[in-house]
Amino acid sequence: MASRSNSSMAFTGLALTAVTFGALYFGLCASLGGCGKLASTTDSGLPNEATESIASGPKFSSDRCFIRANWIRPPSFDTAQSRLTTLQKLKLAKLNTVFLAAPQTGLGYGWSNEASFAQFLGELRAENFSVHLWVQNKMRGARSDADEENAQADFESETERTLQVNWITDLLDRYPNLQGVHYDYIRYEDQPAWVGEFSKTEAVSKTISAISSQIRQRYSTKFLSASSFVAEPTYGDFDAEFVSFWFRSWSSWITSAANDSNEINTLFKALANQSASKHSVPTFFKFQQNPVSWLKRNFIDVVVPMQYTTDVHKYQTEISIWKSFFSHQNLSPQRLVMGTGWLPVDTSETSHSDWGYDAVSLETRVQIAKTGTMSNANDAIGGVSIYRIAGYEQEGTEVDDTHAIAALSNSITTLEDALSNNCW
Repeated sequence: MASRSNSSMAFTGLALTAVTFGALYFGLCASLGGCGKLASTTDSGLPNEATESIASGPKFSSDRCFIRANWIRPPSFDTAQSRLTTLQKLKLAKLNTVFLAAPQTGLGYGWSNEASFAQFLGELRAENFSVHLWVQNKMRGARSDADEENAQADFESETERTLQVNWITDLLDRYPNLQGVHYDYIRYEDQPAWVGEFSKTEAVSKTISAISSQIRQRYSTKFLSASSFVAEPTYGDFDAEFVSFWFRSWSSWITSAANDSNEINTLFKALANQSASKHSVPTFFKFQQNPVSWLKRNFIDVVVPMQYTTDVHKYQTEISIWKSFFSHQNLSPQRLVMGTGWLPVDTSETSHSDWGYDAVSLETRVQIAKTGTMSNANDAIGGVSIYRIAGYEQEGTEVDDTHAIAALSNSITTLEDALSNNCW
């Protein structure tokens, strides 16, 4: 879990024909060696992007509760005392959903151990929390915490995709009372070239499709979610890197004259105009992620962008960008669950300098997500997931979350209200 800032987009005034674009795409990819091998192309020369869908998952209902989730790491449930403390905090914060760190098995890496995972899963379900298996797909092949940091699954390998399927379905078989799966680190790390590559992006999508299609067939009621990088704009090049068809279409629409006064139009255009390529793209493309396509093709039920800023306007803008994507693609805003930060300021990365412990901001961010534009309830998204409260940083050291829990508690009337419906 980490967050980068900057996403953008623009077709600007490049009047390239599809054929000209195809020639540029292949010529530049060949010279840069960075766009990935294309298995086939359309007649126009654009990458032959897959569009196949799988069966849809559980349906949303209009009276569904607002999802109030939290990622829970192993130090928060690896002892009886930490489990007791964490459960108390979850209830005080009036949360209703937990992404629980997967245990280590012979088929794949996990942060937690099986005994602690099983125990806490049972305790959470007894309290009517919705519990989802939190897996780190990129690290599947890691064998210890020591090599977890540098592990990178080769999603382009069919063997690796099969291993991913076996790993996750085995965990669902072992723990049938899990209500869903949360994919995390389902990506490649950013490359020095900072480009979106067709082969890698499609490989990540194929991996999610393979896992999710098996889950849909074998456990039809399980809910599927995935973390993603932010949609905020960053520099991009429509000619030299992979940019998904849906985004090209959205880009052409949002930067049209009819949308000149639109804040998102202004944001994407401003960054594009600073770029030599005159383009901008969502940050998630740089990590070979295509979450709007995943939603459109039913690979996941909701996406959870990792926007951990304390800046309320930046947070609201992130929501607005996603909702604009969704509106253009006829996706419900309820399929967006905002990753919401309670994290110390990280001065080691510029993009993390706006993190922090700000209870007033946290309460405001949750209310924005819950009530849409603060005045139109129909504009609301599906929920929030907090990273991180209710637990321990490491054994014996509790997260400094007293003010966060109070802020979250203020944003809903009672715990019974939070748990009154099955969110997932």
